[in-house]
Amino acid sequence: MKRRRWRGDTEHGDLLFGLGFGVGTIARPALLADAYATTDYATLSALLGVALTAAKTAGPVTAGLVRTATGSYLPVLAVLAGAAAYAAATLACLDRADRPEPPGT
Repeated sequence: MKRRRWRGDTEHGDLLFGLGFGVGTIARPALLADAYATTDYATLSALLGVALTAAKTAGPVTAGLVRTATGSYLPVLAVLAGAAAYAAATLACLDRADRPEPPGT
């Protein structure tokens, strides 16, 4: 039996969504340890966790308010695309040579 498709249905959307969260989970400790001293890792990870939890809580509510106000999710997607591009550009521009050496090395 052929599967019925509707607008917005993707065959691998759930896989890509899960990969996005998985990559973030793997990359966060590596980026923190690489950018800051490993002695500060626990504090920085906790602070980042609080900020991420707040964003994950406020994000859907804000997106719903924007959808109600504009009738479309397009402004939300445009802001998210811009934020992702800014984050990628920022990571690409980091000059690791100017970073101070961690204490104890």
